[in-house]
Amino acid sequence: MRNFWKALLALAVIAAGVAFWAPGPGASSDHFVVVNDNNLNQMKGQTTATVLDFVNGANPSLQVAKTLLTRAKNEDSTGGLNQVAMSRQGPNVCIFVGDNINSAIASFQYPSYVKAGDYHFPGVTQTANLAVAARGDYVYGSFGNDEEESNVLGVWKIGSGCALSLANQASIPDSLNSMAVSPDGKTLVVVYFTLTGELDSFSIGANGSLTEHGPYQGGFALPGGVDITADSRFAVIGQTGDPAYTQIGIWSITSDGGLGTDYIYGGNGELGYGLSAGWVWLSPNEKFLFVTDVSGRVNQVTTLNFNEGSLGHPQGIPTVTYTGCFVKSQAALLGGLATALPSGSGGYLYVDAYDNPHGRVALYSINPENGCLKAVPGSPFATGQNGGVTSLAGWPPRPF
Repeated sequence: MRNFWKALLALAVIAAGVAFWAPGPGASSDHFVVVNDNNLNQMKGQTTATVLDFVNGANPSLQVAKTLLTRAKNEDSTGGLNQVAMSRQGPNVCIFVGDNINSAIASFQYPSYVKAGDYHFPGVTQTANLAVAARGDYVYGSFGNDEEESNVLGVWKIGSGCALSLANQASIPDSLNSMAVSPDGKTLVVVYFTLTGELDSFSIGANGSLTEHGPYQGGFALPGGVDITADSRFAVIGQTGDPAYTQIGIWSITSDGGLGTDYIYGGNGELGYGLSAGWVWLSPNEKFLFVTDVSGRVNQVTTLNFNEGSLGHPQGIPTVTYTGCFVKSQAALLGGLATALPSGSGGYLYVDAYDNPHGRVALYSINPENGCLKAVPGSPFATGQNGGVTSLAGWPPRPF
């Protein structure tokens, strides 16, 4: 059974890792989503990511704007966990796409789509799961093979034109499912891939240096995607293990960057009957928590009420409750998710919707009162690529 879940996780688990948004000219006013196509042997042997413009108005839709070539000829048929992240640098938005087969992070400028390069961790030739996160001036990537003791977290400094330079590194005991950087830029929270129930946290210091505080044994068997609250006080993580119904864990983040008290909700149907809460995403106003089922069986997106708790309490008591709202998808597998607008409930929700063999992105309107989702006409929208789309990032991101 664990091998079954590992296979699913290799296609869909994460974390979301998009960077901060700051107002400014040019690209900051655009609205788009970038999808890691996670494809093989496409575009004459090249793997790709797809940029889709969000067209708002009377008939909201997604339209393919650009196909990004993430690497050279692919001679391997092995898939993996690929991710995508973005960060603003001056007038440009930098797009970072993980390519585990090439064991590299491909970096592009937006809106020119000029490729800055493919960035490898020295000495690593192939990566089992390449998780990517970005915030501010740094990009974080996991490199290595979970069958070997050679796993590492690399930290790259973002330079002019979205070029990357290796700034720091830290050894880790396993490859990663997902990771996220706290909005204050001080903490990196990671979820391991094969170490049962384990997660970890690192303080981020000068020049991107990492100081480990864990690992920690989670409150459930297979933690999946991770998100972090706007005040950097809590990490929110989905449970991906079978047979749990929608289950969420919330860990407090201590002042030194460690993980403290954990609160576990659901698993018994009280948060709905999705199986395997792989991806989690907080609305910009933190009123709602959106969760995708990654079991490949139920295929639903669930809306939960989120309450961080009283700020007057030494830790606060965060809670999640069921809104009663969910939407079903006909896709073969659901993946990552992100809100389209950077304020309120987020306006619309992007969701990866893999429909074998075609990559698609679903677009749902969000009811600002109750968080309920409704598919817009024409959803899901095709990327034009074949592949198991599992990870996406939206621009502009939330303000945290």
